[in-house]
Amino acid sequence: MTQHRRTFTGVSMMRVFALAMLVSLFVVGCSNDEPSQPADNQTLIRLVNTVYDDTLGLDLYVVGKKVASRVQAGKSSGYVLAGTSGDSVKVSIHYADSAKARIESLQRMYTGGTFSVYAFPPARTFSVSFGDDIRATQLGKSRLKFVNGCPDGGPLSVAKTDELNPILGPEPYTELTGYSDLDAGKYTLSVWKGSSSTQELFAFDTVSLEPDKAYTLVLTGTVSDADGWGFIARLYNDNGDGNTYQDLSVAPDRGKILVVHAVSGAPPASVTVDGAAVPTINNLAFPQQSPYIELAAGSHTATVTVGGTPVISNAPFSIIKRGRTTLFLSGSIMPANLAPLELVDLKKPLSTSEASIRVVHLSPDAPNLDGYIVTATGEEKIVECQDLSFRETSYSNTFKGAFFSRFPTTYNMVFKKAGTSEVVVASTPVTVQAGKIVTLWIGGLADSAKLYTVTHN
Repeated sequence: MTQHRRTFTGVSMMRVFALAMLVSLFVVGCSNDEPSQPADNQTLIRLVNTVYDDTLGLDLYVVGKKVASRVQAGKSSGYVLAGTSGDSVKVSIHYADSAKARIESLQRMYTGGTFSVYAFPPARTFSVSFGDDIRATQLGKSRLKFVNGCPDGGPLSVAKTDELNPILGPEPYTELTGYSDLDAGKYTLSVWKGSSSTQELFAFDTVSLEPDKAYTLVLTGTVSDADGWGFIARLYNDNGDGNTYQDLSVAPDRGKILVVHAVSGAPPASVTVDGAAVPTINNLAFPQQSPYIELAAGSHTATVTVGGTPVISNAPFSIIKRGRTTLFLSGSIMPANLAPLELVDLKKPLSTSEASIRVVHLSPDAPNLDGYIVTATGEEKIVECQDLSFRETSYSNTFKGAFFSRFPTTYNMVFKKAGTSEVVVASTPVTVQAGKIVTLWIGGLADSAKLYTVTHN
């Protein structure tokens, strides 16, 4: 992402870098009476004070004239008239009511532009970054950028929850990204340490990004909360007066689970969680799957009933924080061998260009099985699916887990008694798509075993 920022480095005046943007960007998709756009002869500026230990407030000056007064910690001045524009405009930050500039710099502010100044903690030594607010979006799109105001978090990224790559960042402390254009709609966003999805720091409740609107997500406070200041994710609407914002709520520690009825010949089953009076899942028939159900992270119990009679009572299972789990109702009625099988699912595919696949042996009377792909010239061994026993999953040495990756196409899969040519599951066409996560499970009794599919995303 190309970044549009300038940084104040101290009390001495220093030109940092100039922003080169076509003025035409401001009018794309906007009418002449758009209230969020300054008049052609006006230049707007705002101060966003993220100095959480500042108790006095900050003043903003442009060419020696105070344009915003006593902007308190955690607040914005809103957009105000800068009063001037040009290639070398002196912008300065003062402690409230102080005649002496704390930080100042020469900045380029073009006529008709809209700009933001961000002040960062700590108050004794704070620094300031300068950004160009290009608020006109592509027609029907939303626009988002973010500011890293967390001194203890290192470089941070913003991502769509459950996606592989960030949409913004990583950016170090006191830096800001340029805007990214997104489809308007509802998003669940996460903050990552660096650019790795495995280092998710926070996930937030759903937020709506409206069409033809630009937003700035300002991250402030401390990630660790070691000093008691806490972490705040404040989403400003840049198309308004520059004051309008909402604080994103950190999502509670919850995860998701789906249930699959994998007991051949058994009637529809209902599942009750944690002894609730009403079943969470009603009348799930073989070989159906439920949708994902959200539960609090931690330990739970499941009771499975058939016709009101418990067949599995208070079976323990776990919900992983922001994770996903599949619970298979597995085994046989006669002989009685019913038990849930709990498997941790992928939240994100192993690859966006390939399919992520897991295979589970759930035929209670079938022997150990070897998996093959039937090709035009013969059979290709599925190395991850060899000598699978009942209730056992595939295993990938490459990915160190049950899921493996394959090119997206249609495969004809066959499963044989391990070490023999005896076919147990006849050749079955299976279509897999790039970026999709699926579980293929072998169900039914051995004399009629079939291959079924669970889709996870």
